[in-house]
Amino acid sequence: MLVSEILKKQTYEVLTIGPGRTVLDAIGVLVENKIGSLLVKDDAGQIVGIITERDILIDSAQNSSRLAETLVSKIMTTDLATGSPCDRVVDLLNLMTQRRIRHLPIMNGAELAGLVSIGDLVKSQLMETQSENDHLKEYIQGAG
Repeated sequence: MLVSEILKKQTYEVLTIGPGRTVLDAIGVLVENKIGSLLVKDDAGQIVGIITERDILIDSAQNSSRLAETLVSKIMTTDLATGSPCDRVVDLLNLMTQRRIRHLPIMNGAELAGLVSIGDLVKSQLMETQSENDHLKEYIQGAG
């Protein structure tokens, strides 16, 4: 299964935040939308990073920083792993497991195509496995 099939089913907008906004701003967007990550987009519209719940927690624990003053750019992840709509789900699951990340921007060239979570990918993999299992059972039962 390709990631493009998952993206077709997604009905939500991928939310972003600017690198010059504060961590408190990011927390507000995360909480308001009940999400775990925000892509960071610069003034030119380029994806320059991602800020996650984990980034915020680590910064708060390590620095006891003042969230209303700390800029997103100070704590966002900039070594951004990305996927493509043409990637296989299993390959992205491996990438996310290796990098220990839960959210992955999907890029179509320089354009953002969507954002998938490890839960999205696991769910799609389970559905595909179940479908294959059902087809095999039908085949075996029909052959007898």
